[in-house]
Amino acid sequence: MSKYLMKSGNVLQFDDAKKPSLPKSDILVEDNIIANISSDLGTGDSGTEVIDASDYIVSPSFIDGHRHVFQAQLRTTFADHPFLDYCAHLLQGHMTFLILEDMYLAQLSGATEALWCGITPVMDHSHEAVSRECAEKCIRATLESGIRSICCVAPFANPQSLSPMVLLNMDGKHPEQISLLKSLIGENPLGGQSNDGRVAIGLGYDTMNHRPLDEAHDILHFAKSNDIPVIVHDVERFNSSSLKLLRRNNLPPPKLTLSHTREPDSDRAERLKSHEIGVVSAPETELPMATESPQLLTYNGRAAVLD
Repeated sequence: MSKYLMKSGNVLQFDDAKKPSLPKSDILVEDNIIANISSDLGTGDSGTEVIDASDYIVSPSFIDGHRHVFQAQLRTTFADHPFLDYCAHLLQGHMTFLILEDMYLAQLSGATEALWCGITPVMDHSHEAVSRECAEKCIRATLESGIRSICCVAPFANPQSLSPMVLLNMDGKHPEQISLLKSLIGENPLGGQSNDGRVAIGLGYDTMNHRPLDEAHDILHFAKSNDIPVIVHDVERFNSSSLKLLRRNNLPPPKLTLSHTREPDSDRAERLKSHEIGVVSAPETELPMATESPQLLTYNGRAAVLD
């Protein structure tokens, strides 16, 4: 669908004083971009699909800046877990049992759930893309859902064994997954011809805090040079203070978003602003997961959003 016209919807708008109103309006969309909003745009030409929105409220969508989409199927089983329990029981526990079709269904249901909740763009911190096969399933499900997404491939490896717990040596696995990321970036369009530009690739780089600095420098430089969005956890309490690592080691900041960041001092906040670093803070998540008390930020016109 390249052009459609939503007629007579109750369109949520805000004036300069941020006072809302719901005037009856038409919205014309051309090539996925809002081209016009007016009280009466007619019925369009023969190539325009007309949608009767007279019984509906039409509003901007929510933007989710940090979501592990595939975890939708498992969310209620870990709702009361602090951060370390979540890592042990989900990332290094239940996730181990997901086969490829599980990954596909989990991703599809998670993305569809987001859409039904009014979320159309999402930054997907994708721990399930542990191999090319898994990444392809994830991207396919994301495309089929219809959501707009940045699929941030996050280097990660399932344990080799749960009983006893045997973790995989990431020295061999990590470069392999970075190579996977680079190969996905080379796909145009990502995932095939069904991708009309809604789904792009990104990097979830939590391992930055635990890898050799020269390796981190090379990967971040690659991301910056290729304009790849990067999302990292920024939780000092659990040895994942990504912003501090960047500052201390003069690592190149790419197009970066910090998740779980809380209570920055003025110097830290100024650095976020000067480098246009995004912040995602989720009070409903931070408190029960014991990442310490969060504080929402608004700076340079960009606001923190909920998980």
